Amino acid sequence: MTAQAPALPPVERVLPGVWAIPLPMTGTGLAYVRVYAIEADDGFYLVDAGWPSPEAPDLLAAGFAAAGASLADLRGVLVTHIHPDHYGLAAHIRAATGAWVALHPADAAIIDDRYGVDGNRAALTRQWLRVAGVPDGKAAELTWAILVGPGDIEICHPDLELEHGDRAPIPGRELVAVHSPGHTPGHLMFDLPTEGAVFAGDNLLSRATPNISFGPHTDPDPLSDYLHSLLAVADLGPRVAFPAHQQFIADAAGRAKELVHHHDERLQEVLMVLRRGAETVYDVCGELTWHHRLDTLPTYLVRAALGETHAHLLRLATLGAATVSPGPPQRWAAVPVAEPS
Repeated sequence: MTAQAPALPPVERVLPGVWAIPLPMTGTGLAYVRVYAIEADDGFYLVDAGWPSPEAPDLLAAGFAAAGASLADLRGVLVTHIHPDHYGLAAHIRAATGAWVALHPADAAIIDDRYGVDGNRAALTRQWLRVAGVPDGKAAELTWAILVGPGDIEICHPDLELEHGDRAPIPGRELVAVHSPGHTPGHLMFDLPTEGAVFAGDNLLSRATPNISFGPHTDPDPLSDYLHSLLAVADLGPRVAFPAHQQFIADAAGRAKELVHHHDERLQEVLMVLRRGAETVYDVCGELTWHHRLDTLPTYLVRAALGETHAHLLRLATLGAATVSPGPPQRWAAVPVAEPS
């Protein structure tokens, strides 16, 4: 007997003229991703495009019908970032509706390398795994430990690039782009200041901690970027956050503080592991506590764990709490704590 996919939650009106539409995901630990349909003076707009599953286009059309509209009313798609559950259906939607697609330029710049058949993702991954101290046999396995490979996503270069503070061209709606790097270099949230709400993408999740990894196509210090993005949430003022996964968040700034605290604790744990003698990213990763044993996880999650570990080590180096020798593999060490005089 094969397990049935979990039922999707219903389409839900979350604000006047705003509907949350769940679309299924496949091959991941997440059942669905929410995209958000926004009614404006000239039609509808989407925040995120969804995962390119075979049933997603029909479910998206059904979601629009629940909002009293059709996909013919769609004018634009605001993509928070280029992970496949947010960007994957963008090309199909644009071809079917003529809607424009918007991205931050930092994510737009890595589309071809990430999804193109001629991209350099595999070579960069092998190089990174070597630097991280992953044994050769394991590195060969992890190089292709990805849910979506080259050619699996139809490439969709944006018609419009939005940077921090830009107002999206949506008649009758004030929707402001908030650059929030960390999860990806060009991650965007979209603020609705009049409504006191923000579309959070993967920057805030109600239960889980978003994956903040170093690796191919990331910024040099993604965790530092992410912590600054979390602190910036409070600058928006009181907000309810509508993330792409899990539950809505009534207090966005409060949740951001919880996530900052989580990473502070994780940084202390990484320091303790360094002080016990672990040196490479691979070795440190193997000694950290995880919700599940690493040897029981799918390979793509093992790679995500390595990326998270590397991001925390880089943050410690930024703080002056750890040093690294160039390698490969790189060798990490905790900076000795000065004895009181």
